[in-house]
Amino acid sequence: MDPLTLHIASFNVQGCNNPIKRSRIFQILRRGPADIILLQETHFKGQRIPSMVRSGFTQWFHSSYSKSSRWVSIGMHKNVPFTASSVMTDPEGRYLYLSGKLGTTDVTICNVYAPNKGTVVWLKKILADISAISTGMLIFGGDLNLVLNSLLDSSSGKSAISFNALGRLQGTLRNLCLSDLWRSKHAGTKDFTFYSNPHRSYQRLDYIFIQDRYIPLVRNTSIQNITVSDHAPVFVSLDFPGISRR
Repeated sequence: MDPLTLHIASFNVQGCNNPIKRSRIFQILRRGPADIILLQETHFKGQRIPSMVRSGFTQWFHSSYSKSSRWVSIGMHKNVPFTASSVMTDPEGRYLYLSGKLGTTDVTICNVYAPNKGTVVWLKKILADISAISTGMLIFGGDLNLVLNSLLDSSSGKSAISFNALGRLQGTLRNLCLSDLWRSKHAGTKDFTFYSNPHRSYQRLDYIFIQDRYIPLVRNTSIQNITVSDHAPVFVSLDFPGISRR
């Protein structure tokens, strides 16, 4: 059996309530293409979540917040053979952990929207929590609200996070054997997912990681244009042997 290629996208959409904007978001995701989507800042209001079944993504998981801000969501296309076994949400609407099986493969998917203050401490705690509960393949993605490499991931060559703090976070990622998939395929390239008006600079804040041992499964990665949101979507394609679509 030929391996199944699954396409994963991470996208800070900066609001997903407006039906016209939502339609444009899913046009981008379908063109990507995307099978598994990690959305940040969906901004749904209360428990009123609009139906997104017509988009082709029929299985949804959400981490909500009491106000119409934050929110993170994970959507699965109807053809993805995913079965969830556990879901962990955040009362602050900043993370969502999802464990289950992708075909016969154990997988944990984590979607995060990191705060812009205390970012490194928050991310290190999240990574520690994930390492304690994850099984099988770990897919970790979202808006980290920081650049991991100030020289390559910021057009200004600067970072709001200290060099030492970034070094500690990079050490945590190495200890967990997590690789930044876009950077793994674009070692010396500069490309960005966000434009900061106050700093007048472009930054790469949006990432998808998996463990090093799964790097050979990565077919390609891309960053698309900034259009309907102030962030650009990130896409990754992975080959999964022994799995077929529904």
